[in-house]
Amino acid sequence: EKYQAGSSNYAFVLDAKANDKEWTSDDTTYTAKLLLTDGTVVTVNTDDQDSTTLKLKYVSYTVDDDDVYTLTAKTPPPRPAPAST
Repeated sequence: EKYQAGSSNYAFVLDAKANDKEWTSDDTTYTAKLLLTDGTVVTVNTDDQDSTTLKLKYVSYTVDDDDVYTLTAKTPPPRPAPAST
């Protein structure tokens, strides 16, 4: 079962990488370094999607019972218009 990580389940992906394959599996695992909305930086295991494509992007996330994060890319907020003089 997945649960929302709270009302602030948004983050910015600072870095992401593919890990070496496990001894017992041919599956590649992924790790991402996230900047959370409260300012903390966490390194998390992500699901089997290639999280390296999310580097330097805004994401929402869910966390499953095994503390594996599922990241979903989000459109960044619009930039404010420049002030007129």
